[in-house]
Amino acid sequence: ALYAKSRSEYLPQANVYDIFSENEVQYNENTPFQVDSEYDGEKYSFVLRQTLFNWQILSNRAKMSEMISKAESEQLEVMGQLLVDVVNRYFSVLATQNNLDLIRAEKKMVREQLQQVKKMYDRKLVRIIDLLETEARADTVRTDEIDAENSLSISREALAELTGGYIGDLYLFSENVSLPEIVEPIEVWVELALKNNALLKSKRDYLSLIHI
Repeated sequence: ALYAKSRSEYLPQANVYDIFSENEVQYNENTPFQVDSEYDGEKYSFVLRQTLFNWQILSNRAKMSEMISKAESEQLEVMGQLLVDVVNRYFSVLATQNNLDLIRAEKKMVREQLQQVKKMYDRKLVRIIDLLETEARADTVRTDEIDAENSLSISREALAELTGGYIGDLYLFSENVSLPEIVEPIEVWVELALKNNALLKSKRDYLSLIHI
């Protein structure tokens, strides 16, 4: 819309006019050949203008171009930040799911251990304190499981808030996944970041805009 507005100022401007009138002519008594008359009048005109050079328009157009560039940079920055947020929340869901799986595995182990301790206690092979400690551990694991389920639910809702849809089963990364080795020095990545950072570009566009 901004580009179209700036471009329109250099396009031809056409105007069409039409005038309709009703005319009545009356003569006084001393005028010879007195003939009163009435007639309708019509007038049409077509005017076409086009700016060939206007410094103010050129200046405004340059400012508009900088505004467009600034808006595009800000949009890229928002989209980039959105992608970062989605990735962070995606990994948060995977982390909380992994934590819940570990707690459930521990819960299964503690439950089996509790059954063994109860049998041994019935046979007078362990003390009552051993049984109570195992039961307390089982209760703690159950509480940890509830907390982990709540954390998973919250993290999934946070991801759905950004994606705007239902979150099903997420893709799990393979344990054998390998990441590419970074061979370039840190200065190269810093230069790339400064060159392609949308937020910095937006600031530079703003500085250019105020100096036009």
